[in-house]
Amino acid sequence: MAERDLEYEELEYEEYETEENARFFELREEAEDFEDRPRINWGSVAAVILSIILAIFLSITGIRSLSQASEDAPYAGKSWVISGTYSDMTTSLDTKEYVGVYKGTLPQDDRMNGATFKSNVKDKKQVTAGEQVEFLGTQVGEIPADFEKEADALLVKSGDTLEVVRTGKKGSVNLVTDGSVAGAYTVGWGSVLGAVLVLIFGIGGAIWWHRRTAPVYDEDEYEDEPYEEYEEEELDEEDSQERP
Repeated sequence: MAERDLEYEELEYEEYETEENARFFELREEAEDFEDRPRINWGSVAAVILSIILAIFLSITGIRSLSQASEDAPYAGKSWVISGTYSDMTTSLDTKEYVGVYKGTLPQDDRMNGATFKSNVKDKKQVTAGEQVEFLGTQVGEIPADFEKEADALLVKSGDTLEVVRTGKKGSVNLVTDGSVAGAYTVGWGSVLGAVLVLIFGIGGAIWWHRRTAPVYDEDEYEDEPYEEYEEEELDEEDSQERP
């Protein structure tokens, strides 16, 4: 009876020891799996973020250039830049805010003769080359000191009508030509294409760099053959001990 109890206790201990060994190796494999998890490659992350920021900047530049080119296209070859001096302020018909009134002189160009000038200050009238006219500025304010004393304006001709479509600080308004419109389109589409290429090469380069710098593990280090052989030896020993 005592011998049977001893054998039973030994079997229970061996089963417990086997379970503990299995649990030990299971925890070890979990720890190895945790160590093998891919770590964050901050170089790749920085490359992606930088490419996104640059792509956004190029996209905004491209969209603005394309919008400006589309707006200027009808004025190419039919525009002039004139200068004006502040004379008064009045309420804008569109915004109901105060804008400056400027006096300027029409260009000495035969295309001015007989054209109708729309000033948005006074009634439309027919003008001649070199005639003095009044036009509204685009800057808003509340007192005379809020307005530029001198301003440039883009004068365009549509049909037989002359009109100021844009004003700005002196020296800030440029003549619209076929070349300037084509240049704006080139800058716009080039910037958009550049944004796409930056994203492609930025993200692609980040992936390539991540793979290049990722640690490489030897599969032989994680083979389970020694452990399986050890288990088989233990089972053989148990079988030999149980046999009479």
